[in-house]
Amino acid sequence: MKSRKKFSVIITIAFITIAGIGLFFYEGTLPVDKTNRDSKIFVVEVGEGTKSIVRKLGQENLVRSRLAFYAILYQLQIQDKIQAGDYRLSPSMSAYEIAKELTHGTLDRWITIIEGWRKEEIADKVAAEFNIPAIEIINNADEGYLFPDTYLIPKDATAGGVISILMNNFENKYNDELRNEIKRLGLTEAEGLILASIVEREAQFDKDRQEVASILLKRFNAGIGLDADATVQYALGYQTDQKTWWKKGLTIDDLNNLIIGASRTLLLSAATGTTLFFDNTGTGTISGSGRLTYRSEEIFPNTGTISSIVRFDTTYTGQFTNPRTFGGNVEVVNESASRDSSLTINAGTTNISGNLSLTTGTRNVNLSGITPDPTVNVTGDLASGGSGGGTLTVAIGTGNWTFSGNVNLTGMTMTS
Repeated sequence: MKSRKKFSVIITIAFITIAGIGLFFYEGTLPVDKTNRDSKIFVVEVGEGTKSIVRKLGQENLVRSRLAFYAILYQLQIQDKIQAGDYRLSPSMSAYEIAKELTHGTLDRWITIIEGWRKEEIADKVAAEFNIPAIEIINNADEGYLFPDTYLIPKDATAGGVISILMNNFENKYNDELRNEIKRLGLTEAEGLILASIVEREAQFDKDRQEVASILLKRFNAGIGLDADATVQYALGYQTDQKTWWKKGLTIDDLNNLIIGASRTLLLSAATGTTLFFDNTGTGTISGSGRLTYRSEEIFPNTGTISSIVRFDTTYTGQFTNPRTFGGNVEVVNESASRDSSLTINAGTTNISGNLSLTTGTRNVNLSGITPDPTVNVTGDLASGGSGGGTLTVAIGTGNWTFSGNVNLTGMTMTS
């Protein structure tokens, strides 16, 4: 009898416990105040976790029980489906209604504008997120005034509305301190904005932007070409099929002649994968008294004929060239303020039918043939193009280097 009575007590306790849990859960799913139909805007931030969202719902008196709301999310299997955005919620809504609303009922949409994007790229992003033709953004927005940031934009916004949101943010961020700094640098507001836009396009990380800005400002004040990838991209034009301003690489067809005019520069970017390629038999030519500036990390080719000045700009990456004939001057340059760099000439015979010069700023630049041990024949002079304190080194290794012109090692070191 005692065992039966004990079993009966256990069953009763279990029933009461289960009933209590069920009642607690049921109470937790009910509206906080079913008579209060006033709505409020509830914002879910980009990347915000479920724990934070549920805590905010409780703090704003939109759910009775956080624990019950958690249970609903897992019961409906929507704990990972809550969308970032803003929602119109009411205390008269049940926890189930609120949970379902958070998965599809957003009033606004988050959109991120990346630093360095041109207005055409911003227009493509807006068109992909909203029912707004890209051409409406392109035709009505001013270049450089669409501030890069993360925005919460009404999903029924017009092109004018989107432009206003981005431009208002620009006006808020472009404060008197920045305006005074631009004046101190001797720039107009338009010049400062253009240079800042180029820096954002050139340098992906904050640590690189100060160095890039310093280089561009010196070139601008000196009245010389900026030689910036961003300006070349702009000149090439927007590629609507590729959604990019940049063509990866330059191909010279057989028997074709690319002429670089006097005082002109053709720049090949430091972007990964940018190449110079002479098609098929490699009989194309690059000529003219202008300059081909090569920044790419890809190996410089040994095909084709090049008689223009070739500048190896090692500011952004170490470089390599295959053995070949250069029909004009060859310049090796490092303008970085934070890193040493080098140009390595690969094994074989390299002929330079003009002068060879090395130039650097505060860091070192090295023209190396140590590991490949090439043969190098220079018809013209070897000289320094200038140094701002860095070391200029020609490391010849065990290969044969011949200079028919003058060899001026002032400010330069030659090692074997």
